Amino acid sequence: MIPLSTDAPIYHPPFGTGGLIAVNVLCFVMFCITPVEVPLESLEVLEETSTWVERLSLEFGAFKPWQWLTNNFMHADWVHLISNMVFLWSFGLIVEGKVGLLRFLTIYLAVGTIYGLILQIGSYVLPWEGYALGASAAIFGLLAFCVAWAPANEFEVLWLFGGRGGTFEISVLAFGAFFFAKEAFVFSLGGFQMSSELLHILGFVIAMPLALWMVKSGRVDCEGWDVFSYLSGTTGKNSKIAKNQQAMEMARERAAMARQDLRNRPGAPGKTPVTLSPTQRASQLRAQVKSAIDAGEFELAAKLQEKIALANPGVTWSQEDLYLTIHGLLKQRRYDIAIPLMTLHIESFESHRFAMQKLLLRIWLKEQRPRKALSYLRGLDTKAYQPTEIAEFQSLADHAKKMIDEGVIEFSN
Repeated sequence: MIPLSTDAPIYHPPFGTGGLIAVNVLCFVMFCITPVEVPLESLEVLEETSTWVERLSLEFGAFKPWQWLTNNFMHADWVHLISNMVFLWSFGLIVEGKVGLLRFLTIYLAVGTIYGLILQIGSYVLPWEGYALGASAAIFGLLAFCVAWAPANEFEVLWLFGGRGGTFEISVLAFGAFFFAKEAFVFSLGGFQMSSELLHILGFVIAMPLALWMVKSGRVDCEGWDVFSYLSGTTGKNSKIAKNQQAMEMARERAAMARQDLRNRPGAPGKTPVTLSPTQRASQLRAQVKSAIDAGEFELAAKLQEKIALANPGVTWSQEDLYLTIHGLLKQRRYDIAIPLMTLHIESFESHRFAMQKLLLRIWLKEQRPRKALSYLRGLDTKAYQPTEIAEFQSLADHAKKMIDEGVIEFSN
């Protein structure tokens, strides 16, 4: 299973993830590629290249601290490199997306270095021989962070088996559990000997305590979608942000009740009932919208905003509130409520427009509505999009046409 995309919220661009991929490719080209045919006068260069690979990979039975880090950037061949980089991109998007560039790089390099330290020290005790190289252990460490921070989010994965393939969605928790169980099973079949499976398990086990500690200590806010909230059944409600917002809202409500009580006392000045202006009423309702979003009550947030719009046509969604509500509804698979809001977001805001349009089209295709998707695509002005975006739209259009050609019956518009 190869992750293609995720619905986990991304708050930081993947500069660090892309940079790590570039460094891995550069190190492979500089230190790991050995020519197949080597002229006689180049044998010395070949020997020097091999020496560099040995110097930078993790040597068992030795004590070379620089190798604790450098082994994570060495790879055996192109297949080894490319497969690792695909998973690095998928997992890095989620982890870096939550903590940003500097903390992401610190996490990645720390996990890789600790793994190298434990492995090389362990080789003095256990009868291991040879070298270890590759980013797999650090990448499995990132998978542990994904499981701890976004278990209820999903990967869209590509599967290939017996010459056939396709895509499906799987939760991050189920994805991580599957791969950890697979590695443990293969490791046991091999008699618990030194193997790549052991290295993967080691990377995962090293990273998981750090990932859990960052959640518990408040060093990352997963908005109540972390594994603790997931397992306790309070997903979306244990966020530090949500708790602060709810506390402020409760304080405002208590203050308002206290003021009203003072006004209603006999002999108190200002017995005339206070009438709120439409703008003041809209402000109160918008605060309730935010409170509903923070509490994970996304359907309620949508209804409250609709109420605001009926009373005050000029008062519209803020982009942040609308985006968070759409995301929450999609997680709850409330497509009936989310789709109109997605259309509103596309019409109202430039930011995230292409991503929102692409997601909307994918939902229609998933719901067996290819004609709806194709009609929408035909109405787009392609001059407003980049060539890569147009190519993605064309791919979705081709998929819709294929569904129609295969006789998909569309029941709703």
